[in-house]
Amino acid sequence: MSGHTTRAAHDPVAGEVGVDRFYGCTTGKIGWVSKAAAKRGLKQARRQGRHIKAVYLCKHCNGWHLTSQVPRTSPTSAVA
Repeated sequence: MSGHTTRAAHDPVAGEVGVDRFYGCTTGKIGWVSKAAAKRGLKQARRQGRHIKAVYLCKHCNGWHLTSQVPRTSPTSAVA
């Protein structure tokens, strides 16, 4: 994912050190560098009371995003 800025320091959304997110998706959304990192972010967001339903692979940046939308049935959607 070249061209993205990553952050590995303490992240209040991720809730732990070392969970990388990136900034630079053409959609303007914050992305996660892996499905596993996105799922950790999803769990932390839920603990914070956010209504996140799933993670999905973005066709624009090849990163993973969180969504509050009901996931579609597809191999790239993942409900945690």
